[in-house]
Amino acid sequence: MLGVTYALTYVAYAVIDVAGDIKASTITDPTVEDPVAQFLTLLNLVASIMSQSVGAPYDLFGGEETWNTAEGLEVASWGVGFLPLAAGAVYFFGSANKAIAEFNSETGILLTTFLGLVGISLGVCVAVETFSHDPDASSILSAVQSIVSFLPTLGKFLLTINDEFEGVPLVILSVLDLVCDLANGALGCAADVTSA
Repeated sequence: MLGVTYALTYVAYAVIDVAGDIKASTITDPTVEDPVAQFLTLLNLVASIMSQSVGAPYDLFGGEETWNTAEGLEVASWGVGFLPLAAGAVYFFGSANKAIAEFNSETGILLTTFLGLVGISLGVCVAVETFSHDPDASSILSAVQSIVSFLPTLGKFLLTINDEFEGVPLVILSVLDLVCDLANGALGCAADVTSA
């Protein structure tokens, strides 16, 4: 059941993420409050909290003393998933336009991109460590998910590319967001089913 909830959460998250990217690409003055950006910010923060909640490695909680390195890294990767959420909350409460980082100038976009890079780096460590220990299907799916989940966050740098490309970076980012968010949900659902 948690897997289905995870998949549905990521369908909603994918739509919210793409809508946010489209809106972020239209903001010309990040110091002005924008009600649509604020609404999408609230949706993004709620969807992020939901995805972190349903995506938590519950099967590993409570057994820290028995974790192998791969399991410890998996929990760490899940924890790193809170960094973009935390950055978004800080920007929401602290910025002039009351919106998440990607709606707040290139600095916010680059911070988000950096957090995606951190997440992917840790995800690669999870995958390498997991694959070196004769993993079961659920562990493989979770390891792949540790990488896929951060690809859209890393891709936010595409919002900084000039208009000379006539919207191509936004299309690439939107497809990346949609595919990776849906894949993340499917991987979470499959990992849940295979671990049962």
